[in-house]
Amino acid sequence: MKPTTVIAFFAISVGIIILIHHLVTIGRIFDVNDILHHEFFAGITIAFGLGILAFRMKGSR
Repeated sequence: MKPTTVIAFFAISVGIIILIHHLVTIGRIFDVNDILHHEFFAGITIAFGLGILAFRMKGSR
């Protein structure tokens, strides 16, 4: 596996782990009052990972 693919899967995994942590500690995956904390960083890391994967797929054609 190429390093960029590993980084992408790592970023997506970190985002999912953040959401699971938020679910375990708060009891909800998405909390409007806490949007600038857990959900923001989870969304950024997941979007970063998906962006890398999409860019790699586009470049592989």
